[in-house]
Amino acid sequence: MTPEGKVKKDISAYLKSLAPHCCYKMPVPCGFGKSGVDYDVCYYGCFVAIEAKKKGVKKATPREEAYLQEVRAAGGYGFVADDVSVVISMMEHIKLWYEDVRTEC
Repeated sequence: MTPEGKVKKDISAYLKSLAPHCCYKMPVPCGFGKSGVDYDVCYYGCFVAIEAKKKGVKKATPREEAYLQEVRAAGGYGFVADDVSVVISMMEHIKLWYEDVRTEC
């Protein structure tokens, strides 16, 4: 398994553990349509785009970064993760936001 593949395996296992509040897909690049990143996620109603990289690589390619910026500009969360801990931290942030918003309703 490649170093990036290990990171993706860990991220996928973590995202599966968040069900039923989380669903995700890993789009397969095939040369048609608009390019994205490794994960498109819906967690507590929030759109999350994640680009997985091998440990120590914290920078997306220009194409990936453009997509992540587009997601952030639309109100979603877009980030690069070189370890599952990055994803865990972001998802905990989103869950706290969701619980706070639900309390205000």
